[in-house]
Amino acid sequence: MREQAERYCSLIERAGSFGRGAFVAALAESLAGLLAAASRLPDVSPTDADLPDLPVQEQVRERFAAVQQVMGDWEGYWTTLATHGDDAQEGVMLPVSDDLADIWRDLKQGLLALEAGALADDVLWEWRFGFYTHWGRHATEALRALHARLADSGGPIRERDER
Repeated sequence: MREQAERYCSLIERAGSFGRGAFVAALAESLAGLLAAASRLPDVSPTDADLPDLPVQEQVRERFAAVQQVMGDWEGYWTTLATHGDDAQEGVMLPVSDDLADIWRDLKQGLLALEAGALADDVLWEWRFGFYTHWGRHATEALRALHARLADSGGPIRERDER
C-alpha cells in the first residue's frame, strides 16, 4: 500500500510536468493500483498513539489548482448524489481535481506520519478507515471519470508527454 500511495502522491505533486493525456493515463493506472492495494489492507488495531499533526492541509489548494490546470476542459464530470438522506438521486457536476486532491491529502498524511516515526499499524488503520469512509469514494469516482475521458478520446497515451 505504501508504494501505491507514494506513486499516487508523486503523480499529483508533479502534475504540472505532464500533458493532459499522459497525466490522465498515469492517474487512472495509479488509482486502479491504489484501489486494489487498499482493498487488501489488513484489519489492524491502532495503538493509543496519535498520528503527528502534519501541515498537509495548506498544500491541498495548491495540488487542486495544479491538477485543475492540467485537466483543462476534462475537469468536470457528472455523477449522482443522494439528496436529503432519502433514495432520491440528483445529477451534479463535480471537479475531478477535488477528488484527486482529497485522496492526495489523506494518503500524504500517512506517508509523512511514517517518515516521522509513526507506527505502521496506526497508518494502515487510518488508510483503511479512510478508504471505506472517505478517500475510497473519491478514488472510485475519479477513476470512473478519468476512464470515461480516456475511452472517449480513443484510449490512453502510453508515451510520456512531459513538458
